[in-house]
Amino acid sequence: AWRSPRARGARWRRRGTTSAEGIRAARQCHRHGRCTALGAAVGDAAATAGRGGQVRGGRGAMAVPGDDERRGFPRDEEDSRRRVSPSNARNKGSILEVLRKHLLADAAGTSACGGSGFILEIASGTGEHLAHFAAALPEFRFQPSEWNGHASVEHQAQDIEDICQSILAWTEGLPNVLRPIALDASAPRWPDVLEPVAGQPPHLSAILASNIAHIAPPEVVRGLLEGAGRLLRPGGLLFLYGPFSESGQALAEGNATFDAKLKATDETWGLREVGEVVEMAGRVDLRLVCVEDMPSNNKTLIFAKRAHPHSE
Repeated sequence: AWRSPRARGARWRRRGTTSAEGIRAARQCHRHGRCTALGAAVGDAAATAGRGGQVRGGRGAMAVPGDDERRGFPRDEEDSRRRVSPSNARNKGSILEVLRKHLLADAAGTSACGGSGFILEIASGTGEHLAHFAAALPEFRFQPSEWNGHASVEHQAQDIEDICQSILAWTEGLPNVLRPIALDASAPRWPDVLEPVAGQPPHLSAILASNIAHIAPPEVVRGLLEGAGRLLRPGGLLFLYGPFSESGQALAEGNATFDAKLKATDETWGLREVGEVVEMAGRVDLRLVCVEDMPSNNKTLIFAKRAHPHSE
């Protein structure tokens, strides 16, 4: 039976895949003109992987989802475009402290990033984190991104237009935040705005990825690390925040319960073991420089791009 491109795209999102079928659905949706300005950008990015997926047009070009699409997502009382997450409110302060510590030049001026630069946030979600970080770190330009190749534990249906509407709403008025792009971290090539121009060195100072590794398939984690190894400039930093397991150490009760819930939802999900992530990172010239213990049994793994490939 014939299904509309929109229905096929929705099935692709529910299935949680970046398969060829999903890419075809995104391309078809774009071809039939049934996407908004944002949806078209997402469709182009899905279809080409490497073509820049920058969202274009004014903010008003984006459709505001109806109540049926908003169901299940708490909203900011002052601006209903803004999604809110209690966990984001709790952890944004502690994450910012880690970013300040490692991104900003200290008294001796020894920061790897030199206290300024271009930062990519992968899977920006509600946009609350990004708004908090960008306001506190005006020295940096921030590139938000989102991708809807898999569903979350709490909500099986995700609407990338609604997600990016929230990012735009939270970051309104912040001159150092660019418009969101569609970014599939598992893709072999990321949007052109991130990839270095031929003959030029990588230009990303840092990459932020919060609460991704445990709630995405292994290919996303590998792709994230490979992308960081390819696109970070020498000395650039990758921040991975979230719950992790450590070899030989029992999980805290809350993390053990969460890990079981993740694996029951999708057998490819679950808390990643720190040593395994470090080993994968080492293959793409990222070295672990620090593990910051965070509230609620979370951690931030911080990797630096080696100045010389395969050097220690």
